[in-house]
Amino acid sequence: MYRNRWPQIFSFILLLALFLLCLPACTLREPATGQENPASSPAAEEPEPKPQLRKIRTLPPPEVVLSPARPIQGDHLAIHLGPFLEEPADVQVEAGLRGEMSLPFWHQDRVRILLAISYFNEPGEYPVSIEVSFADGRVWETEALIEVMEGDFPFQSFSMPASRTAGWTSKQLEIDRERVREARENTVPRPLWQGPFQWPLEGRITSDYGLMRSINNRTPTRHNGIDIAAPQGTPLAAANSGFVRLAELQMARGNIIIIDHGLDVCSAYLHLHEIYVVEDQWVEKGEIIGTIGQTGYATGPHLHWSIYVGHSPVSPYSFMDTDYSSTLFLWDRALGPL
Repeated sequence: MYRNRWPQIFSFILLLALFLLCLPACTLREPATGQENPASSPAAEEPEPKPQLRKIRTLPPPEVVLSPARPIQGDHLAIHLGPFLEEPADVQVEAGLRGEMSLPFWHQDRVRILLAISYFNEPGEYPVSIEVSFADGRVWETEALIEVMEGDFPFQSFSMPASRTAGWTSKQLEIDRERVREARENTVPRPLWQGPFQWPLEGRITSDYGLMRSINNRTPTRHNGIDIAAPQGTPLAAANSGFVRLAELQMARGNIIIIDHGLDVCSAYLHLHEIYVVEDQWVEKGEIIGTIGQTGYATGPHLHWSIYVGHSPVSPYSFMDTDYSSTLFLWDRALGPL
């Protein structure tokens, strides 16, 4: 009987061994529907990236910077407001002194405004109120104080022959004044000039800016520019870059050129012998635009050269002493003329 049962025992042992070998594979279960197998999921192998923090640009509190800090009568003042995160919708500046203001100019997170300090302002302190409005209704308000220093304006007296005004009519004088007014107001709303203004020519200064002068013993008036004497026909250059807004012959001013330098700044050249430019022409700083003469109300060959902010004449020296392109406005000349 023992021999007869051995094959059965052997078969039982063989089946038991096969069952034990298949057991691990049989115990693995499929993951439930909608669930991932953690052992094979990519998320289990690589951790999820951390969320990146958003960088928020911040600026220091806005402030007012006045340059120069103590302007002289007849100078012009640069007002710097900012920094701001966005361009303001409106800027209002109220100054308790005589002199026009330029358009606000936004560049590199700041607003810049030029203010003419008329030579008619008495020396002393003048309050300035500033209001900057934004599109979302926010308003930034502040105040500043301008101290105007006394200028040195001598007195001058000379005579002019009556023949210099022969044939003049009040109607034509008014037409000429209107042409000049329109030319000064035809300005590009951003700076066109580069660096300090230069002398239009070399010569002898016969009448300086701001002096009090009496012609033929009449009531003294202010001289709104610089008279530079030179032989007739001497070439003269543009004091800085810009567009020619006026180039014509007038009765009192003679042959006149007005150049718009942008941002309500213009230069005027009077009593010329010849004019080499035309209206709306672009001229570069130092480009020859005409020659010296004695047309109009002039006693001899000379150039009357003046600079205006709006309709307010300012000292040409203040523009020759300041390099806006590198120290104050920092505008980008790559913008080029419009």
